[in-house]
Amino acid sequence: MPSPHLHVYREGYGDKWAVPVPAEFTDTSDLVCTLRDFMKYCNVQECPSIQRGVE
Repeated sequence: MPSPHLHVYREGYGDKWAVPVPAEFTDTSDLVCTLRDFMKYCNVQECPSIQRGVE
């Protein structure tokens, strides 16, 4: 499977099934952005505030 990819549950395979990252993931090199995109992909209703680091 090419990288990046996403493991999803599929009957008979458990979480061993992988698919390319969906197009709505905007920047997989940015971990905070990827986490936000993943929460949106999973329909998380109230996403927590994420701090990038100490400034």
